[in-house]
Amino acid sequence: MPDNPAWRLHSLLEKLVNHTPETIHEKTEVAIKAAFRFRGPRTFGEDHGKDYVLYHVFHLQQLAKDVIDWVEKRELDRELFKRPVERLWRAVLEIRPDALFTETKERFSLADVTSLRYLSHQFEQEGSRNKQLVDQDEMEDLLAEVDALYDAVQASGMPEDVETFILEQLAAIKHAIRVYPYKGYESLQLALYRSIGATLLFSGRLDQVAPQYPEEVSRWKSVMRHLSTVLTKASEVATIAEPLKPYVARLLGMEEPK
Repeated sequence: MPDNPAWRLHSLLEKLVNHTPETIHEKTEVAIKAAFRFRGPRTFGEDHGKDYVLYHVFHLQQLAKDVIDWVEKRELDRELFKRPVERLWRAVLEIRPDALFTETKERFSLADVTSLRYLSHQFEQEGSRNKQLVDQDEMEDLLAEVDALYDAVQASGMPEDVETFILEQLAAIKHAIRVYPYKGYESLQLALYRSIGATLLFSGRLDQVAPQYPEEVSRWKSVMRHLSTVLTKASEVATIAEPLKPYVARLLGMEEPK
């Protein structure tokens, strides 16, 4: 199953445009609940479905933005790819949960939604080329290391601020790994930049808890070291990642590479 913004957007919009409302007065928020088959979270016995619908509308907007940004940076057939995704982008931005679903549905062309399947193929083709630039076994090892540390930190009982800091950084790195096939090495490089910067700013607090949680703090630094290694080994990005080596070395307490 493909995993790219075009495919995910297609899957959601296809469910939405194929939804049959129970009445002509059905609201869009009701249709989204039915089409995506979810209920809102419950707090003190009360449903919060409307807030959850807004979350899904925002998710559609984010996916559409990812697709349109990707398309605009590539030389693709305008009629086949660009115009359909531009129309979908506008339609997604105009979704209002309180509007009648019949009005919302009219904004989406099934042909435009179907075009996302062909666009997904373009994502996958580029993804296959990008994957060749990075050692996939090492990438899988890095992902496994991130997941294992995420679970360990959650179970560690660390102070909340430190736990939140590490978990947020790990989530950002995991996201960069997932989107790498269609965003390229920039996603990994940006994740490393942000992790280094955030850790430098938070270093005082990490030093405070390191004596009580030496393994978790050490493993966090190991994840950054591993991400740096993945980048510097990539044949076409080694020269770009090279300037980061001294900073990573100092931050992680390693010997500076020669």
